[in-house]
Amino acid sequence: SFFAGYMPEPCAEPTREALPPPTGDPADPGSPLAGEAAADAADMGQLVAVGLEQEGGDAAGAGRVARPRSQKKREKKLAMREIRRDRRREVQRQKRAERTAARLARIDSMSLEEQTAFIEAERQEKTAQRLAFEAHCQKAYESGRPRIAINCSFSSLQTGKEFTSLAKQIQLSHTAIKNSPVAAQLHVTSFDEDNPVTECAEQLGLTKPGKLHLHTGAYWDVFEPEELVVLSPDAEETLTEVSMDKVYVVGGLVDRTPQGGATASQAQENGVARVVKLPLDEYCSTVVSRILNINTVVEILLDMAHVNNWSQALEQRLPKRINATEGRKARRRRNAKLRKAQGQGSDDSAEDSEGFSEPASAGDEGSASEPEAKRAKVA
Repeated sequence: SFFAGYMPEPCAEPTREALPPPTGDPADPGSPLAGEAAADAADMGQLVAVGLEQEGGDAAGAGRVARPRSQKKREKKLAMREIRRDRRREVQRQKRAERTAARLARIDSMSLEEQTAFIEAERQEKTAQRLAFEAHCQKAYESGRPRIAINCSFSSLQTGKEFTSLAKQIQLSHTAIKNSPVAAQLHVTSFDEDNPVTECAEQLGLTKPGKLHLHTGAYWDVFEPEELVVLSPDAEETLTEVSMDKVYVVGGLVDRTPQGGATASQAQENGVARVVKLPLDEYCSTVVSRILNINTVVEILLDMAHVNNWSQALEQRLPKRINATEGRKARRRRNAKLRKAQGQGSDDSAEDSEGFSEPASAGDEGSASEPEAKRAKVA
């Protein structure tokens, strides 16, 4: 076309020498230099703000501030959490779309009378499921067995974020009971106004009537001593069965603040005779940690009360980060070595960072040099 080879001639930039230099005092608001000084200050503020937002490193420009290593790790962790959340939502959307498409295809293949009968049968089935679910929740709240109590008397050993996590795990425990075939009864003890977890639980709607049995007193004052079975990873006795006439006390300590012996020592000081631990060593030879979430312990107790099989209950409920042949950090170091051996460099894929890639062979792990191994350890 006509404009295909057209290139405009560059215009000469005006030089500052062609203009008369401004005169006056910059401190005087009426002076011409006052506006120029304000503009220079605004430009400098923008440079500093950009430097704060940019990645820290060799300080290539003025105003650039390096971020702490802990902040980078926290930002990366949050970013990976968002990626996993988006991935789960996408999988759920695809499954819903597939179910909807299969249902519509089945309805289209029916006659008008068959479609009416099919939709009516679906409506009746959903109504029956809803009524059965409501009856199950009501039975669990009023007369559920076994009874499970969450001990929230460790507020002095936790911080603000851990109170939020504790309230969330109580909510997940309540959800596990609603979805379990065992109608267990859930109690929360030491739940008073001075306990910070109370406010967090109120925000999640856990204080509404008909959900949980909330007690301001300690569990050794609420229940009979002969009914209590306190669960602690530091106990010497191992739990062998789940009885319907017992009260199983789970310590309200989140896994980010493991306090060695806190639950067991508290039970002994208050005259509780039976303190037991889950049989992780007997049924899980590859377990790397004995500190479990509260809702995980509740789910294990529910499954054990239902199937009476420790192997099945532990295999279904233990998370992969607990029941694994290696820890999370060791898995990340192994994957970093594998990426370097494959020439991928610092490929930022979600699967590699979470340990879902193929394991490295003996030759791959030994092929990295000593400096590469040190860099992988830092990564």
